[in-house]
Amino acid sequence: MSAKRDHTEPLVLDNLTIAEPSFKKSPVMSLIKRPYIQFAHDWNENNKQDIFTSQAERKLLQSKLEALEKKKDVTAEEIAKLQTEISNIPPSNFRRIAVDDVTPESLVNLLEENGTLLMISDEAGMLGNFSGRYSNNVPNLDLLLKSWNGETYISDRATRASIVLKKPYMSICLACQPYVFDSMINNPVFRGSGLIARFRRQPKYRPPTRSRC
Repeated sequence: MSAKRDHTEPLVLDNLTIAEPSFKKSPVMSLIKRPYIQFAHDWNENNKQDIFTSQAERKLLQSKLEALEKKKDVTAEEIAKLQTEISNIPPSNFRRIAVDDVTPESLVNLLEENGTLLMISDEAGMLGNFSGRYSNNVPNLDLLLKSWNGETYISDRATRASIVLKKPYMSICLACQPYVFDSMINNPVFRGSGLIARFRRQPKYRPPTRSRC
């Protein structure tokens, strides 16, 4: 999206709607989410055989590699050739478009597999996962921030291979009750990181007042 000649921004929208309880957040968000869920389902059904075939080919080559590495007379060139064949088969997984209750670690994997995502929910409770709910209150907002403008994200962990996301993009569409937004505003990590500033906030919904005759 180009607002002017020397400035471009990715078409990513972070939206937060604030409404009191019982003001139909869930039915509206369900209606918005439905076409994304349906598209992913249809795409996966139509490409199911190709996905399974690609997964099987990769698994067969990995089995060959394990067997080859156990041979005594194997050469480094043979191993490297087979590793190259495996790397030329990109991992094939079933498509995901929408995510809801997701942890920072799972979001890394999902963005690696899908490239872009939509975080959509009738509550904003999953943001607690990024503020440290399952990590001894240690916040992990980096990927949320970087997926707003497609900044490269590199995840290195001792327990798994490194993951490099060259251009992660994710739109966020959430609805929440006022107390959830108040807690976000009062969270120094959310405010100081710039996460709150990224959201386009809809004002708190107030029912119309009835005039008295």
